[in-house]
Amino acid sequence: MLLNLQAPLILAEIQALKYLKLKDVHLPWLPRMCVTIFILLFTADLLFYPPMEDYSNTAERVVHAVLLNASLFRQWVGGLLQALLARQ
Repeated sequence: MLLNLQAPLILAEIQALKYLKLKDVHLPWLPRMCVTIFILLFTADLLFYPPMEDYSNTAERVVHAVLLNASLFRQWVGGLLQALLARQ
């Protein structure tokens, strides 16, 4: 499966950083992190998300879970406010 492409990319990055360290070349942390995250998200967008959406209906389930949690939180806050107002 093409999803396994990310692990060799991470290993290649580690080896490249070790090589640069041996040559006394130190790259700044922020650009390194940006490149790493870009590569991981780019490969995930191509290889991971399309099959997930095709076979698991993930987006709809996530939206349902978020709405349910928001509703439960609203009920909890409402009950808390009623309890506080009843004390006064």
